[in-house]
Amino acid sequence: MPIDYDDVLGGILPFFHIYGQVLTLLLTLREGASVVTTKKFDFVQFLQMIQDDDVSECFSGLERMVVPSDQFFV
Repeated sequence: MPIDYDDVLGGILPFFHIYGQVLTLLLTLREGASVVTTKKFDFVQFLQMIQDDDVSECFSGLERMVVPSDQFFV
């Protein structure tokens, strides 16, 4: 997935974890794009962020945050 300077990424992965830090934060900033973050993950707040900030991309991990674990592999 190429990232352009006009993309806005939703920063939903924790930045203390290497995957979240490198993919979401550093890669996005290297390409000159923007990262929008929240204090903690809340699904309703996340949907509002997508709408308000015109988020164009989110990296994987979202499905594990949104779908209950007992329904993930159904």
